Amino acid sequence: MADITAGTAAVQSIYTNEIATSFEFLKPEKWGSLMRSHGNQGADYFSTITALGFKVATKNETYSHFEDDWITETVAIADPVVYGVAGATATFTIGAASIPAAGAGDPYIRVKDTLITQAGNMVYVTDITGIVVTVAPSDTGVTLGATDFVAGDELFITSNANGEGTNQPDSRFSGTREYSNNTQIIKETMTATGTSMTDGMWFDKISYPGGSDGQNIEAYYIKGQEDAEFRMAIGMEGACLFGQKNNNATVMLDPETGKAVNSTEGTYSYIENQGNEVNYTPGSFTVSKFNEIGRIANKEYAPEHYCAFLGYDFNNELDDTFVDYNKDTDISFTKDVMGGKEIEIGFSVLKKGGRNYGFKKLQSFSNPKGAGAPGYDYSSQAMFIPLGMKKDLNPNGTAGKLPTVGIRYKELGGYNRFMEVWTVAGAGKGTLVTENDSRNLYLRSDIGAHHMVGNQMILLRP
Repeated sequence: MADITAGTAAVQSIYTNEIATSFEFLKPEKWGSLMRSHGNQGADYFSTITALGFKVATKNETYSHFEDDWITETVAIADPVVYGVAGATATFTIGAASIPAAGAGDPYIRVKDTLITQAGNMVYVTDITGIVVTVAPSDTGVTLGATDFVAGDELFITSNANGEGTNQPDSRFSGTREYSNNTQIIKETMTATGTSMTDGMWFDKISYPGGSDGQNIEAYYIKGQEDAEFRMAIGMEGACLFGQKNNNATVMLDPETGKAVNSTEGTYSYIENQGNEVNYTPGSFTVSKFNEIGRIANKEYAPEHYCAFLGYDFNNELDDTFVDYNKDTDISFTKDVMGGKEIEIGFSVLKKGGRNYGFKKLQSFSNPKGAGAPGYDYSSQAMFIPLGMKKDLNPNGTAGKLPTVGIRYKELGGYNRFMEVWTVAGAGKGTLVTENDSRNLYLRSDIGAHHMVGNQMILLRP
């Protein structure tokens, strides 16, 4: 039998990880930072608008502004139309589009107005009886006929002509229209139990000013808080981009209170209801389509600067379109880089027809867990929005000039509800105010979308 003397060395052997791990000596090799496998997942429209500073406070849940209408008007033509002989008068009926609603005044056209007909002849209004207008040609050799007055068309008023010593004409007024929208209350919550807050983690601790006493807090808690804040941002953007006003107040009720819920009308919905639409065939977009967009902007006397928010698919097609448009020019998309060639394609601004279109890819149109989910075609769409400030004509308003798009938020007496963040804790550091073994992070926002001059906005979609 071998004799083992106390204090002598152990029998020689190989130190292996099998022996070490059986006693759990090795620290698990876990990377200390959490990776974002899906990157920054949207909310770029909301962040763009807020970064531009387009935020205005409101004291009421419903807010509004007034927009003026056309200062001058055309006159619509309807049957019957009665023609005369050379130099003689003719009569036409005022179309429904030019007849004001009951109690809203008389048609814009007046006796003694001069008009240019569809055939290019000037005529003079000698009488208006009800909705029947009598006109005389300015040239004795002109015979007014079918080419002068086409039912469904419009005539434009060039001026008026009055005899010496005559009375003043009746006054004309251009009306205003009021647009109103609502704020919407959006909420999110993140809860961590006391036990989970004391579980050891291999994640790095992160310095975060929202931590208890300003100290570092576990990264898993930051992950939960960041996710809650991100979902809050997505909810705020979703309301301000895709929201629709609740006009079903007897059915769309909060199940907790039984009362109607306010919802705001977002920019996309606003353009659908108040703006213009231009259609195209995906894969066949051409630069000439900007002529159609420009004609709308020109007709509405829009400013020269537009921001175009583009879905991902349309953004790529637009790049391809511009490359093809410049293929027979000396423009090169390659440059020398470290002995090789680099191709760089990216168009940020187009100036055409006297207007500047700035392009911004809108990831919110392409989020596969949002508007880019299967079955939607937002990724192939674009919103063209004029940039600038417009005068608020609301006689009760105090905002002065307002941006064409932006955010409204509830505020009064220093209490701001744009974004409220607070904790209610029954566990963790600091004062505990509840018996529950948890810490809750609450987020709340009371905001609404702001839009003006929808007639100058354009929605491009298939």
